[in-house]
Amino acid sequence: MQNTSFHRARARVVALPATTVRRVVLSTAAFGTVAACALGAVVTNSWAAPKTLTAAAQASLENAELVASVTPAPAEPVVFDGASIDEIPVTGGTEVSVEGTDLTMVAAVAVDGDEVEIIDHADDAIAFEMPAADAGRTGDVDVTFLDEDGEEIPVVDPAAVVDNSASVAGTELVQVLTEDGALAPVADEADDVEAAESQADAADAADALVLTYVADPAIEKQMRYVMKYWKSYNSAKYIVISGADCANFTSQSLAARGWEMDSGWNYSAAGYSPSWISSTALRDYLATQTDRATNLGSERSQVKVGDIAQFDWDNSGDRDHTTIVSRVEHTSAGTKIWVAGHTKDTDYWNVDEAIASGGSVYFWSIH
Repeated sequence: MQNTSFHRARARVVALPATTVRRVVLSTAAFGTVAACALGAVVTNSWAAPKTLTAAAQASLENAELVASVTPAPAEPVVFDGASIDEIPVTGGTEVSVEGTDLTMVAAVAVDGDEVEIIDHADDAIAFEMPAADAGRTGDVDVTFLDEDGEEIPVVDPAAVVDNSASVAGTELVQVLTEDGALAPVADEADDVEAAESQADAADAADALVLTYVADPAIEKQMRYVMKYWKSYNSAKYIVISGADCANFTSQSLAARGWEMDSGWNYSAAGYSPSWISSTALRDYLATQTDRATNLGSERSQVKVGDIAQFDWDNSGDRDHTTIVSRVEHTSAGTKIWVAGHTKDTDYWNVDEAIASGGSVYFWSIH
């Protein structure tokens, strides 16, 4: 909400020796309009008893208006450059929170230009969920905060706003009298005015909030296994099911990722569960693993490297083929996905090509 209220500050006057002048910092650019005082005064947010003035100064003050009206610049949301977490796993799903002022004016949060879900929204804090990294890439990513008109809201580092007499908020504007009651000159304090304006510029010059996507060790292990064995089968450790090894290989990749086996999904020299080798049985098992798998259906926007893609060639409802997502690209035309797997031994098979002759593809997000 835009703050259009005016703050009226109490004025106090400090008499100083003729040779002493306190620094004066007045900048309409930084602090709004400052109404002139008839004589010098200390305009501050707290009251202090005035020192004894000369008789001439006292007489002048009796006829002077001592209150300065300060009109602050309209309030603007400021998101501090700092977040609850700086490094985000490429798998996404991480909640990030930042603190600031007037954050109810934030209408949307965008990561690399794409809006993301806002989880919690208050006047002094906002939390949002980071998406999976595009194509699993690592590195810096810009987070921007938008108002209801889609305009970017500044992200300001508090360190850029020095807490002194020229601070953008809680400002103390100072003018002084010499002992003879004259208004101390302020024209020679151009350096202070310039400092105040520079500080205001620093607050206005918003830097993007930058977070960093980092590699997920579990996904790296999974994909190293996939790329090593998609063509050269790991027959020394696992059976090979001729003509139907896709779910078997996908299960192997999940084990390499670090998934622990249980009674519903397992493999040993003595045998294995149906979910380990059957695409439909694996689908049914994944549906029970809500803490480590999410059914995305045919929605591609949240798919990431290391997820599971299953095909239903005849649209019968069963799953006929299972693969591991090996590449993801988000383009203006939509999300493109490539998969790796066995039976059709491949490292990068374009999903759109796979279903070009018919059938459907469904995805599981692996946590």
